[in-house]
Amino acid sequence: MALVKNADGYDEVAARVKPSAAAAWDLPGGSLVELVDEWTECKYKKLRGFIKAKNLPGVAGKAPGSMLDVKDSFKANKETCMRRHAEQDSSKGNVLGYVPNGPSIVELVESWVECKWRGHKTFVKARHIQPAPEGAVAAAAAPAAAPAARGAAAAAVPAAPKARGAAAAAPPAAEAPEAPEAAEAEEPPAKKAKVEEDAPMPAAAAAEAEAEPAAAEPAAAAAEPAAAPAAAEPAPPAAAAAAPAAPAAAAAAPVAPAGETRDCDCCFDSVSVTGGVLCPGKAHFFCGTCLTNFLTAFKTAEYADQKKGKGRALCPMKDSEVPFGDGAIVAFVPQDVFDDYLQIRIKVAEQGIQEQMEKENADKIEELKTKLAAATGSSEQMELDKHRLNIIDDIFTLKCPRCKLAFLDYDNCSAISCAGCKCGFCSYCLEDCGADAHQHFYKNKSKCPHEGGPLFIDHKKWLVYQSKRKGKLLCQYLAKVPEALRKKVADLCAPDAKDLDIKMPDDLREVALDPEAAGHVRMRLSVPRKLRGQLAASSKTIFKGDLKLKLPDPKDKVSINSAGGALLVPIRKAPTNDVKAKNIAARLPNGQDVTIDDQWIECQCPKEKINKGFVKEKHIQGRPVPGAKASIKDAGGHGSVLVRKEAKQDEGKNSIKFVEDGTEVSVLRHWVEVKFEPEGVFFGGGAKGAQGFILAEDLPEDDVLVTGPADDCWTAAAEVEKLLGVEVMAAVEGAKAGAKAKAKAKAKGRGRGRGRG
Repeated sequence: MALVKNADGYDEVAARVKPSAAAAWDLPGGSLVELVDEWTECKYKKLRGFIKAKNLPGVAGKAPGSMLDVKDSFKANKETCMRRHAEQDSSKGNVLGYVPNGPSIVELVESWVECKWRGHKTFVKARHIQPAPEGAVAAAAAPAAAPAARGAAAAAVPAAPKARGAAAAAPPAAEAPEAPEAAEAEEPPAKKAKVEEDAPMPAAAAAEAEAEPAAAEPAAAAAEPAAAPAAAEPAPPAAAAAAPAAPAAAAAAPVAPAGETRDCDCCFDSVSVTGGVLCPGKAHFFCGTCLTNFLTAFKTAEYADQKKGKGRALCPMKDSEVPFGDGAIVAFVPQDVFDDYLQIRIKVAEQGIQEQMEKENADKIEELKTKLAAATGSSEQMELDKHRLNIIDDIFTLKCPRCKLAFLDYDNCSAISCAGCKCGFCSYCLEDCGADAHQHFYKNKSKCPHEGGPLFIDHKKWLVYQSKRKGKLLCQYLAKVPEALRKKVADLCAPDAKDLDIKMPDDLREVALDPEAAGHVRMRLSVPRKLRGQLAASSKTIFKGDLKLKLPDPKDKVSINSAGGALLVPIRKAPTNDVKAKNIAARLPNGQDVTIDDQWIECQCPKEKINKGFVKEKHIQGRPVPGAKASIKDAGGHGSVLVRKEAKQDEGKNSIKFVEDGTEVSVLRHWVEVKFEPEGVFFGGGAKGAQGFILAEDLPEDDVLVTGPADDCWTAAAEVEKLLGVEVMAAVEGAKAGAKAKAKAKAKGRGRGRGRG
């Protein structure tokens, strides 16, 4: 753990989603963060990138411009890796080059600390990070740490010199809001809430950032009363010299007399002036209840409205372009409402970064077109540039299928309408659907029939679908590139793919890049997760030659996909049919990733006079199907299985009885116990690190992939069913569904069998 404290004397510290991005959030002085890694931004010859601080001895305390020694921490290495982005990824797209060990090799640009605050990753300049005071680590790990973000955390550690948390207990009604995030220029020392004296980031540098989650920390508490100047320290001389005049909206408001009341300009109730806050323009007063309702509604506002204040709320009366400061509202709204409010800022920042990358792509396209028009470079280089232009322009850039106009904005609805020609098209498969693309989804349970993406999905998860689709198209394109140029083209566009989070293929053989063109198919198998270990152990005897099996890592997260086509899937606190609010932990959208903790079968056992109980799914033979019979067999070979009253690990009072192997039970429902992080969830809810129960039918098991010749795939599917004793519901992806091959396989006695359930 470490302590965040602005080295220049300001209240807060800039937090970035990437070092190369402009400052997006403020962390108040006194916040505790979890250290992840240390990075040094530096220059080596014509390269500028990031090297791990552990490979630059003596970097601590050095000023920008200093020359640094290089010595890789692994003694056998004679050089160290310089990366484009400050992350572990050592792929071609992220590696700029290798820097040799030696004295005074690289020039220091800036030192960065990668850290986590409340589970979110962020980057902070190293000079603002200090060792955590003794005893602060335990306080940060306690469950009460979340509310402590508003002031209690400051009590666990020494307060920052200019911390605003001292007045948190009784904030003034007309609290001074923070200046708008949109202004990247330095703020005046009179405000004392500026993060750093950073200059605006150039667009090219900001484009280097990737869309990843980042920390967002509320201000410690309300601003200190103007009557207590002794608590404030003078601003650094350099900052004071450069700072412009303070805007009127940022001026500290006078403390209201005790007992004074004022009418809320929203509900018109008369409330104490200490029970509400003035808007940034100081023209309107809002009580805590109305402010809470406003921030709740702001969560589902149009992206364009959220973007105006960079994810910060403006006055609901729309009389000011200055957003509310965190310190002005944090004391008046519930913790969960404020946390959701911070998530909006994360979403807006991530989407803004993605939009910037798309715009940078457009610049690359124009640059390549100009270069090709000038016919500069060797014939091979021109050929490589042509391929790179095709990839960026036709694959990496999303365009209207009719008029080819590029589109960047996405507002959580996947039925897109072109701003140019009014074409309605699907944002996943880009199919031209005439005037309206909604029917494209409604005919297939509100999902794209080709890519499987839901009609409504938040921007971050929509990008995941786009990355997969673009990756597939990239592979198909590379398969057609002459083999002599293929690797060079792949290496050339790898950095572009990295910026858009598109995975580059490892195998550049034509058959691996585009199996369908080589007469191969991609087949999905639905294999119960408890049986995948058995399949993996026997895979070498079934999958040989060009026939390949890809099993997901058991530790991987699993995506929700509603079996009934619903937009939201309820996560229950207890595994029952009760869908009332008190039993709902969250309602998560399709595409939301969850971690499987355990699986339970709700069942009846008439033979043992058990009307209802719970058995772990691993003790049920075959695939449990609600409404069907199943046999019990202890997975550990003990000969009997415990039936519990509730789906909990507890035994003792939770035990009903042990039943012998071979006992038949009636399956009522199949439940999956999951854990999830709901931040940024569209139409979602719940607390961080939450858990609950979801019906197994909403967590598909068809993520086992087989590739190879069609006939061989169907034969393999039949062998897998025979091995596992369950039907795997084999299905071929894409338009070439292999109907002829399937019929041929069945005619020979192969293909999908009934199996045993």
